[in-house]
Amino acid sequence: MVRETTGPSDDLLDRTGRAAARLVRDGSLVPGTLTEAEGFTAWETGPAGSAARIEREVAALEGAGVWPQPGDVCWFDRPGG
Repeated sequence: MVRETTGPSDDLLDRTGRAAARLVRDGSLVPGTLTEAEGFTAWETGPAGSAARIEREVAALEGAGVWPQPGDVCWFDRPGG
């Protein structure tokens, strides 16, 4: 989704988190958890709360110097998915 085209990648995680939060806020993506037993379960916090959670979790990972793996923050589905 976010592709580095120029300059250092130091802020790539921040930009990716902000882009994901924006897509959640505008209703283009639904964040949630994914398990083998239950499949995808959307977060119950609504778009604004979910976007804020993504921003907080990305900031915590950045602060810890951790590059997330798929699913560390959340999984996404399309609305009505």
